[in-house]
Amino acid sequence: MPLHIGNGLTRSLTGAAFASVALLAATASASVLPWNTNLTIELDGNTIYNNVEVGSDIGPDLYQFTGGTAGLGYDITWDYTANPDPGSLDGAYIGNGFTFMNESASTQVYRVWLTLPLEAGAAAPVNYGGSAGFGLTGIDGTLSSLTGSPMWSGQIDGVTVSTLFDDPTSISFVGPGSDDLSDSTFGGNGPVLNTIGIVLEFSLSAGDTVTTTGVFGVIPAPSALAIFAVGLFGRRRRN
Repeated sequence: MPLHIGNGLTRSLTGAAFASVALLAATASASVLPWNTNLTIELDGNTIYNNVEVGSDIGPDLYQFTGGTAGLGYDITWDYTANPDPGSLDGAYIGNGFTFMNESASTQVYRVWLTLPLEAGAAAPVNYGGSAGFGLTGIDGTLSSLTGSPMWSGQIDGVTVSTLFDDPTSISFVGPGSDDLSDSTFGGNGPVLNTIGIVLEFSLSAGDTVTTTGVFGVIPAPSALAIFAVGLFGRRRRN
């Protein structure tokens, strides 16, 4: 049974890094109220979106978030899921599924902060890890990291604990085409108190589109060790 994270990314019950619907249904109780995430998007240094997103309850402690924003020279949509309960058997996670369309005549710089408040009674210690993918399409396309910043960061309580595609990272092509990046990371152990989150930072060439997929999560130790041991976070990069 596949679990949709966003923009075409699915995770099977045997291959899920941070969520198992069957186990959640058996071991975790559903939250009574809808859950929220905090989403901020910055374009060329200006905040173009800052909102509390209300999720749709699609399962025990599992919520889906969809939406979009558009303006002069840009069109952005999102579709991702989240589990806010770090004390559940499979821990808490937040997915990132975005599509960014640069409809302007110049390169644009995007920064995105996506934060998930956690349910009370957060577990500690936890293991954490995540994965990310970027897919570029268009004509004469270029997707690049920003100077001194990774393209993807995983955060716990507002502090970066994992990064992928550190600067310098880029993909490009001449003429009509497409290219992509994918990678994953795990490791680290420590407390989690209030939030987990994902930060995206990159530049996108004029007239082109990039889709992002991935997930960042925390799993109560030592249960996380068995999940990590089966290689669900093996590092991979494709250009």
